[in-house]
Amino acid sequence: EYGLWKLTFTENEVFTERITENGDFVKAVGFGIGNSESEPALFIAGKLFSEYGFWRSFDSGKSWAKINTPSQMYGNIISMDGDFRKKGRVYIATGTYGGLYGEENK
Repeated sequence: EYGLWKLTFTENEVFTERITENGDFVKAVGFGIGNSESEPALFIAGKLFSEYGFWRSFDSGKSWAKINTPSQMYGNIISMDGDFRKKGRVYIATGTYGGLYGEENK
């Protein structure tokens, strides 16, 4: 209910950085191939920009793209994860429709 945060650890300190805006809700999050090794893709099921859906970011949360339509909500989302073998592929575990995956159309 408090959105998505990035934690960075050093030997003596922990730094926090808010990835999503105040009031955003994240139900599930996963990682995949991003724009570089230091910036993995983020996949989330949750509410961003006042709209619930599935979202993808290739730049560690600096920009987001909605990756589903209103007819692709799939009930209760248990978990989701990206694929580290194929950029843009996401796996979604649902409580009602089983396991699903999707990828970018090119």
